[in-house]
Amino acid sequence: MRIKINAIRYLMRPLIFCLAIAVISFALSPILRAQEGAAAKSETSQPQAVSTEAIDIPIDHLKLLLDPLTKDELLVEAEAWRDLLKGKVQELSLIHI
Repeated sequence: MRIKINAIRYLMRPLIFCLAIAVISFALSPILRAQEGAAAKSETSQPQAVSTEAIDIPIDHLKLLLDPLTKDELLVEAEAWRDLLKGKVQELSLIHI
């Protein structure tokens, strides 16, 4: 009789282990989904340059647009203007070649 009880306990250990893993993963799934959602939002919500939509904007208007921006937002704007300038220089270079 003692041997059968030990055999049952031995056979039940993997089942109990699997059940414990299932319960833990079920309990942690909302937390992991929230973290994945936050990571996805941060990846997709990178700031876009707003001042380069109309490149013929007057300097006074550009100053008004850029004044309330943070340092990170200003970096995005500066990179966008640099890319515009780079594209125009490449256009002109191709015309002269």
